[in-house]
Amino acid sequence: MEVDVLLKEPLSQWFGAAFCRQSGRMGLATLEDILVLEPEELLLRPGFSMAWLGELTVFLQERGLLHLLQTIPGRSGGRSF
Repeated sequence: MEVDVLLKEPLSQWFGAAFCRQSGRMGLATLEDILVLEPEELLLRPGFSMAWLGELTVFLQERGLLHLLQTIPGRSGGRSF
């Protein structure tokens, strides 16, 4: 699957109900919604947890896409948690 398509798919296509509920509380419906946020913005979202971030990290790593969480084109310094 093309990365652009993956980013726009609903999270429910890839994650379980608990992850999706938590994402919904944070106002996040797609991977794109997550990846456009600065780390500080994501950390401050109601419902954020390190377990949630861990599940997201594993998902991206298994697909060779962890770099999407670490850097965003056009932003210097990248992302770090």
